[in-house]
Amino acid sequence: MNRFSWLSTYSRPFAISGRNVEVIDTPHNFFETLKEGVRNARKRIVMSSLYLGTGPREAQLVDEIHTSLGEREVECTLLLDHLRGLRGNPNSYTMLQNLLDQYDGRFRLYLYHTPNLRGLLKQVFPARFNEVMGLQHMKIYLFDDSFLIKRT
Repeated sequence: MNRFSWLSTYSRPFAISGRNVEVIDTPHNFFETLKEGVRNARKRIVMSSLYLGTGPREAQLVDEIHTSLGEREVECTLLLDHLRGLRGNPNSYTMLQNLLDQYDGRFRLYLYHTPNLRGLLKQVFPARFNEVMGLQHMKIYLFDDSFLIKRT
């Protein structure tokens, strides 16, 4: 543990018992855990990821968020990467547009844009290649007081 002691100078550490840690071993189980977290949240849903995606799984997750917002006074906040989240059409933003329109104030979407890509560089680098300048790639999911950190 001493090897990581320097981290406490940058953020507050917290202890967690190994009995309270569950390893999710497949992409299917991870996705089902996300849906379950959204379904069971009563106060807050916070997700930070590179992008949402546009396939059937992601549409199911958006539907779960829509249902939670419609049935309860839960608040939902998403942080995605600007470059990846807006790439293509459809994209993460278009997948979430209805939630933004319908639940203004209780559904918030933040798009991180790297400060390394500005001015001339932004004009010169085409889509996809501009991502080499930097991305927001945290994979953290919070449902009320339960959280999930994705490794890869």
